[in-house]
Amino acid sequence: MKKAIKDAFVDIISFINYIFIVTINFIRKKSIIRVLVYHSIPTSDSGDNIDMEVPSVILEGQIDYLSRKGFKFLEADNLIKITESKTFSDNKKAVLITFDDGFYNNYLNAVRILDRNKIKALFFIAAEELGKGSFSWLPGNNYGRPLNWQEVKEISARGHLIGSHTLNHKCLSKIDRDDLKKEIFESKKIIEKNIQKEVKYISYPFGFYDSFNEKIKNLCKEAGYKAAFSNILGDVNKNSDLYELRRVRISKKDKGLRFIMKLAGAYDWVDSIKRIV
Repeated sequence: MKKAIKDAFVDIISFINYIFIVTINFIRKKSIIRVLVYHSIPTSDSGDNIDMEVPSVILEGQIDYLSRKGFKFLEADNLIKITESKTFSDNKKAVLITFDDGFYNNYLNAVRILDRNKIKALFFIAAEELGKGSFSWLPGNNYGRPLNWQEVKEISARGHLIGSHTLNHKCLSKIDRDDLKKEIFESKKIIEKNIQKEVKYISYPFGFYDSFNEKIKNLCKEAGYKAAFSNILGDVNKNSDLYELRRVRISKKDKGLRFIMKLAGAYDWVDSIKRIV
């Protein structure tokens, strides 16, 4: 009951914020560039209370909405060029689609939807989790299995980018330096060896404020990554840090108006409050 009241309060405040944002963006004609992050894309709703799950029909509807509203689907390399050159005025409404963890159902469902719409996405995989029966950091088998290397190679061959989500999805800020370097450096090498392509990008496991720091960001630069993605709500703008790029977390609750509001940035305030509290 308490959670329902809390969620309703967040939705009301975010709706008020949404009206404000839409008005300001209309007046200023502000560019909107958002990186969306998905996780599990099951064929149907499991019925479990798993926020990271977005059934394929919902993903399909969101892609359709973005297309109808004239959003440009960016590839990761284009996003980084825009960020480095600060040419945001040329990209009024644009999104990059990303996936974290490396669920088999990304290959089974998401790739099919993306390919049909001629969209190239960025898939972040935990290199040493591939081929296992389940993810080591997720309880039980309700989430489905990780991808295997053959599936990753096929995703790559279809023109999608593969990025690192480290080796085993450990919280990088809570491990010693030797393990930290291994998670960041070795995952890149393993993926590159298997797909025979450069791995340019990494996403931080968990990805919140307390899961990475300046030391970790510097190690990502040293390893040769061109950019790193967090899971902190926000957009990509002229002030963005390439090694702390913000994304919009999408869950199965994000349907209809709620998805539109998230896309506009109406919920971005939530993570700022969490950091303070």
